[in-house]
Amino acid sequence: MMAMDDHPTLKLRVPAALRLPEEPVPLPGYRLVRTIGRGGFGTVYEVERHGDRLALKVLNVDMATSDGVRRFLREIEALRRLQHGNVIRLVESGELRDGRPYLVTELLHGLDLETRLQARGSLPPGEARSILLPVCSALAFCHARGIIHRDVKPSNIFLGTDDRVVLLDFGIAKLIDAQPVGESEVRVVGTPSCTSPEQLTGGWVDERTDVYLLGCTLYQMLTGIPPYADHPPGMRRALHLSAPRPRPSARASVPPGVDLVVTTAMSISPAARYGGPRQLARALDAALGADAAGSGEEIDALGVLVETSAAATSDASLAAAERALERAGELLLAAGFIPALRAGNLLIYLGRLGPQPGDSVETARAALARLGERERGSLSVRMRLGKVVMSEGEVRAGALVDPATWWE
Repeated sequence: MMAMDDHPTLKLRVPAALRLPEEPVPLPGYRLVRTIGRGGFGTVYEVERHGDRLALKVLNVDMATSDGVRRFLREIEALRRLQHGNVIRLVESGELRDGRPYLVTELLHGLDLETRLQARGSLPPGEARSILLPVCSALAFCHARGIIHRDVKPSNIFLGTDDRVVLLDFGIAKLIDAQPVGESEVRVVGTPSCTSPEQLTGGWVDERTDVYLLGCTLYQMLTGIPPYADHPPGMRRALHLSAPRPRPSARASVPPGVDLVVTTAMSISPAARYGGPRQLARALDAALGADAAGSGEEIDALGVLVETSAAATSDASLAAAERALERAGELLLAAGFIPALRAGNLLIYLGRLGPQPGDSVETARAALARLGERERGSLSVRMRLGKVVMSEGEVRAGALVDPATWWE
């Protein structure tokens, strides 16, 4: 297992002395528009490049310690691995002239969930579900790529003006293939009002840690306040570790099954929680019932099947085929498609057809064509229209899920 400092994309260099500029050192090709926000860890600016507005995040000077730089680089590494419609998109990263790391992401328009809850209070169960499910999808994608977020909370969930839900801030994300080193990796990390028992005690962190944080977030959406918020801040650590699990029905009108979803997700023992975000999402669907959950609707869909066309006979060719399929999946996710099936040397992704389906078709076709050229013809791609039953980004049924239909 590779130590954090040995990771090829986590090279650590902290300058001996750093000067404090009023604004970040200008980047070639970028124009500073305004300061979006300053936090204790970093400062975010709106910048312009070639007519596009983007967000520039820079590590604060007083955080440019070994731990601070490592955390910032870990966020960059996490975002590099993730291309998902509900995760903030990384554009580029690098180092300023004074040695501080920076990253550039897409610029989002809207507000974070914390701000919405402060303005409106609690949300109806159906609206809470419509926000939580995309976050579950994003986290499942993160977990499949070896990343545990560890800081899921309303302020890190962004609600776009285009109805897109985006997961933010991977600064304390856990990279499973990077071994923890140093005190900063074993101390308590997270937000006191939304922290799992294992984070509080320095225990093992895995997918179920994010499930706990999802349970806390769901509780706050349904009630308007974080779990145990009516107790003094100094007591909340002990309450997360041993108190009865909070039930949203004590403060809000919710179906009885929703209490069970929250208390299961927030179980003190990770083994008693849902195994991952998708299981939590399915349980919430069931608790809210078909009307509120939208358990399924038949829609027209575009199916994309990708398979390796060359027979893989050696370890090297098998590894190359695996990498090619993984890259094809990432490209399809970026184009707005969702995974429907993965088996052996093939995968199927589906996309909802909108008013102009040709856009998604051509986006996927162009991206996969470029990948195919790079892989020297090792991939073949087929596209097919059909009907499937979907609900909030998950395929329930449909002929396109069956690979046999592609050969008819």
